[in-house]
Amino acid sequence: MNIALPKLALALTALLSLAVSGVRAEDKAAATRSATFKVTGMTCGSCEAALKDATTKVEGVKSIEANAEKGTAVVAYDPAKTTEEKIAAAINATKYKIAK
Repeated sequence: MNIALPKLALALTALLSLAVSGVRAEDKAAATRSATFKVTGMTCGSCEAALKDATTKVEGVKSIEANAEKGTAVVAYDPAKTTEEKIAAAINATKYKIAK
């Protein structure tokens, strides 16, 4: 019986770990917002890369899809860590600007 208890404890620990990691994944998805910015000045893939580099330095930005052809930047971010205003400021600090 002494051998069965450690195995049971190990199994319960594994199940709890899976349950906790599942909750964290859901919380992470729920904490993501998306904002679309109209950006002027982008003309090519290098412009897109430069914009991605600038915005991903903002704490809380999870991803960015910049499109020079459309003149847009779609940014996924954690609203607990940053705001659309901070992301816009990072964009405006580059040679590219938010369209008004």
